[in-house]
Amino acid sequence: MSRDILPRMKAASLLVLLFTVFTAPAWTVEISQGQQYTGGTLLQSSEAGIALRVPEGWQGAWPAGSEMLVLATLDGAGYIFVHVAEMNEDAATELMSQPVPLGDGIVLQPESSAVKDADGLIAARYRVTGAPQPWTAQIKTRIGPHGVGAAFVTLGKPAKFDAVATTARALALATQFEKPVTPPPAVAQSGNGSNWQDYMRGRYVVRYYTGSGYTEEDHIWLCSDGTFHRSTASGGFGGGASGAFSGSANGRWQASGVTGAMGELVLQYGPGAVSENSTTFGDWTEQSAGYERIAFSLEIRNDKLYLNGKQWFRDSNQKCR
Repeated sequence: MSRDILPRMKAASLLVLLFTVFTAPAWTVEISQGQQYTGGTLLQSSEAGIALRVPEGWQGAWPAGSEMLVLATLDGAGYIFVHVAEMNEDAATELMSQPVPLGDGIVLQPESSAVKDADGLIAARYRVTGAPQPWTAQIKTRIGPHGVGAAFVTLGKPAKFDAVATTARALALATQFEKPVTPPPAVAQSGNGSNWQDYMRGRYVVRYYTGSGYTEEDHIWLCSDGTFHRSTASGGFGGGASGAFSGSANGRWQASGVTGAMGELVLQYGPGAVSENSTTFGDWTEQSAGYERIAFSLEIRNDKLYLNGKQWFRDSNQKCR
């Protein structure tokens, strides 16, 4: 048997997958939030300049409030989360070095550095935390020719991960990039949920950060009755010392402005915010007098939420409504 028969078989299998992923039915739909899509549907975003087809035997959806398109096998054994954003190779590598929240408390923690693979995709492996059962994860990112990239976040049960990862690879290679179409500027109007108070009501927002041996996360639940819950955690090491810090607080919140422009979110703390600290020098708990006032600027850019100029993820609120 020729020594190159296996590579040729793998290449042939990939061609079959590419054909399955990106040929067949002719219908094309502009992707929109809150919609579900069946296998074979060609999805496009004119604003992002990207088009991809839901693989046969899969289903897709862009959940309301989510930053990612979600593709799932019909038996729930595998998922591909597609995150599209303006990025270059450096930005993609930095993004892939940080924890990735997938919703419902599931977070991917980097296990390897992001490097280019044989396909020219930027790839890294991840450890899955917060899931009720074991999962295997990776991310492969492809950078398009117009400053837009697509990250294909692959999550699968260990026994079926190789098949899910193969589909994700084929999807990444088959995805088409076009020049993004700039939409007309939004017209700011009051009422009907277009003001920041209505937009933020009942939301849960979260931000993760990792860098130089330091990690932090910040969770804010904005309840419909005007109260909020906030939970923070951070940790790191350096100079031979390490530490972990966490805090929790409650109070009332208010947002001002309209969503077509910059707004403001104000957290008015109640009494007794608690922080717990653990370092190589000991453990201790602190409780403040409370009543602090913290303000964040609010902005939506490219359908992403920014607080104080930093992107926060929107997720389903399981704590309050």
